[in-house]
Amino acid sequence: MKLSTLVSFRNNLQSLIPVDSAPFVHKQLATLVHTVKAAEFQNPALTEQLESDYNKIVDNITEFEETVLKITEAIDGTIAHFETSYYNDSKILYAEMMDHDSVGHILNRRFTLSEAAEEFISARIQLHGLWQHAGMIIRPGHEDWIDMLVGCDPLYLVDTSLALVEPAVLRFNDQYKRRLRTYVSHEELGANVLRELPDSQFAYCLAYNFFNFKPEHVIFLYLDDVFKKLKPGGEFAFTFNDGDRAGAVRLAEQNYSFYTPGNKIYAHAKKLGFVVHQTYDINQACTWVELHKPGTLESLRGGQSLAEVVPKT
Repeated sequence: MKLSTLVSFRNNLQSLIPVDSAPFVHKQLATLVHTVKAAEFQNPALTEQLESDYNKIVDNITEFEETVLKITEAIDGTIAHFETSYYNDSKILYAEMMDHDSVGHILNRRFTLSEAAEEFISARIQLHGLWQHAGMIIRPGHEDWIDMLVGCDPLYLVDTSLALVEPAVLRFNDQYKRRLRTYVSHEELGANVLRELPDSQFAYCLAYNFFNFKPEHVIFLYLDDVFKKLKPGGEFAFTFNDGDRAGAVRLAEQNYSFYTPGNKIYAHAKKLGFVVHQTYDINQACTWVELHKPGTLESLRGGQSLAEVVPKT
């Protein structure tokens, strides 16, 4: 049995529970028992039998729901057993991608958005293109989202190489190019992947179609660093291959993407101090997430400035 089959079964089962049979029993059957016991006509033996049957039904419902819970726990245990090999496969795939994927292949590895998904994401991003704050896009690529964030002052563009950032820079005229800040992240060095960027300076960070091709441990590195780079009240929006959904697990099984369960991503984000502000299912595999860093977003700017946040290294 494949992990995607187990995840699909678990999700289908979870959509049917809690069963909530007890409220129906208490409301309908208890009323019936009370009516019989309060009636002027009485058959003591049958009334006693009715009440006994009612109590058995209540006990059986409780046992039924406890058995359903045990089944879901058994499924989770089996999924956890499968996960070890899926995580190992993801690490191997990540190493192969790092060694062999070309710039063109990486930037053309995109998914199609439905009209509804595109409208949703556009509306969310447009809220953050404000000149009062610095913004960051991790892997701007060929996406049009950058056009909605050009108001950020300054706007930082980040990727694992400058060659991956270049197509986004070339979209603009020379005057605006000088306002862009391009930086390289350092996944190969482990912790502090965004070490060259200033702490507590950004109001918004976007990583669209970037974590979809990163294993869990690398996503954690970026979560750690983005939390430090954001101002209090800042937002981190990203997409990822949500391994809590069967479609995402199938992509991992096909070696197209990575096994990154949403529950693990959210748990790590909350441990850092993030609040899960918004989630949206883009398709059967990909999830859009917005994380909020607690605090009030503030700016000391009285007018727009063309100064850098820090000098570029």
